[in-house]
Amino acid sequence: NKYSINIERKSLEPYEVTITMPKNTKTERNFTWHTSKYTKRSDIEIIKANSNKKNINFKKGKVIRSNGKVLKKMELYSYVHRVKVKNLKPNTKYYYRVGDKISNKWSQIGEFITDSSDNHFKFLYISDQQAYDNEKKEVLNSISSIKRYISNSEFIVNAGDFVNDTCDKRQWKNSLDFSLYGNTTLIAAPGNHDYSFGCTSNYTFSNNFYYDYDKQDNKSGLYYSLNYDNVHIIVLNTNYNYYSELNKKQINWLLKDLKSSTTKKAKYRIVIMHRGVYTTGPHYYNHKDILPLTKQLTPIFADNKVDLVLQGHDHTYSLTYPINRDGNIDSVNYKQMYSKEINKNIDAMENNNPIYFIGDAFGPKHHPQLIKENSNYVTDPNMNKSHTNLVDSKTLVNYFSKFKIRSTPYSKNKKRYKVFSSIEVDDNKLIVNSYTIDSSKKKIKLYKSFALIK
Repeated sequence: NKYSINIERKSLEPYEVTITMPKNTKTERNFTWHTSKYTKRSDIEIIKANSNKKNINFKKGKVIRSNGKVLKKMELYSYVHRVKVKNLKPNTKYYYRVGDKISNKWSQIGEFITDSSDNHFKFLYISDQQAYDNEKKEVLNSISSIKRYISNSEFIVNAGDFVNDTCDKRQWKNSLDFSLYGNTTLIAAPGNHDYSFGCTSNYTFSNNFYYDYDKQDNKSGLYYSLNYDNVHIIVLNTNYNYYSELNKKQINWLLKDLKSSTTKKAKYRIVIMHRGVYTTGPHYYNHKDILPLTKQLTPIFADNKVDLVLQGHDHTYSLTYPINRDGNIDSVNYKQMYSKEINKNIDAMENNNPIYFIGDAFGPKHHPQLIKENSNYVTDPNMNKSHTNLVDSKTLVNYFSKFKIRSTPYSKNKKRYKVFSSIEVDDNKLIVNSYTIDSSKKKIKLYKSFALIK
């Protein structure tokens, strides 16, 4: 039964452990995990990372202990546990474990780091993991390949679609592997594949990920915001009113958030959303899927000085020029900027209008570019005929001129690579280095780079 896991052997062993970012990024963290057997206990033990993880003894030393709550049983045969941990120290690395102290059933030992507030940090950005139940080895190989980058980053952003079928419990278990999400803090946007379309009324995005958010309907996902160091981060829920613009309540919240004093004080403003505003993949062909968001959000983002929009949904690699409120390319100044991570100078864009970025897919599912890189040739004008409101080639060529990069990461034997991006914020600089992953060989290679400067 794909809707269950360990039904025959109900257990208190924690799985699908995630650390998620709260509003207080310096001294708090939120934790979620699942068990297939009920227990009243939702325990966590945390200790400063002063020694090797293998030598940690949670029975000695200064250990932070906390107990949270267990949510009601969900229809996918698991119980959800969540804990908010407070009074952590800023700029500190911790080890932790979650479980049930009465039965002495614990997770593996994971780690995380709190916000340093020194105007310099790195984070990872991925999207569209969409782990199928028979691809666990490939998922683990991809995670293993980027282990060094996980360790050197303070958190990870996932722009949605953790799974391909939200009703398949095995896919969630494969996707939320402890080696990744148990060892870094997660900022996640809900994808359309993360939303239940009928198998259950309870198994939603908010049951897997514990965020601090204003009162809202959380069935299809969440929208929320936070400040991390000198960056204001906004996460939108594009599952509301699918095939249309964001609803009035979310837009009102967004406008209020963008105009707040804390947002205005931030050096950079980053929006994370699943369905993209600007994309070079096949979803653009479906006007109902993309264009309502484009028309609604383009002027809002430009007027409120959003710098970078991290998107998902189309499994392609694309980057726009700065786009003004009318949806046109704005003038841009270029400066050379040095990236220590790749030991190279790269072109940095200086402009006050937002750029829109899709970093391809971290998972096995890929989409074609509608127009080939460095050309105006439409790869397949009949693509997605099942969609409505197809656009003509001339309109496509005009639209695709807004993109600085539209690319497809193929290997020599025409196999599509998975992609992840490492993003560094250093005071007034923001540098993005994207890498391809050959999961079969556990090898990564620099793919594309770009930067912003303010």
